[in-house]
Amino acid sequence: QWRMVRLNEWLRFLRYPRGGFLRQHCDGPYINRETKQRTFFTLQFYLPSDASGSNESFLHPEGGSTRFLSKYTKRIDYADVKAIPGRALIFQHAHLLHTGEEVTGGVKVTVRSDILYERV
Repeated sequence: QWRMVRLNEWLRFLRYPRGGFLRQHCDGPYINRETKQRTFFTLQFYLPSDASGSNESFLHPEGGSTRFLSKYTKRIDYADVKAIPGRALIFQHAHLLHTGEEVTGGVKVTVRSDILYERV
């Protein structure tokens, strides 16, 4: 059994300008070799961006959704999570195929971390 301990202190700041995207992948676990703590879930926060220099920094980018893909059906099934500033997204690492869809307007900014667990 595993018990949730804390957030991973490693933060990854990601910035996707217009045309930016991330190819399909599954997130992998992080394992701390000293403490033996590991991650099972990704935590992503969508942040505001003021790339235009205007005061409308809380407008979300166009496109740039996080798209979750089904790899267990013959047809193409997916679910999109819009990149809206202030939104948080938590999802499992294992076998969850996803993409960062192309940003078609504005800038998508996120910070990503993981939730650490220890064996009980």
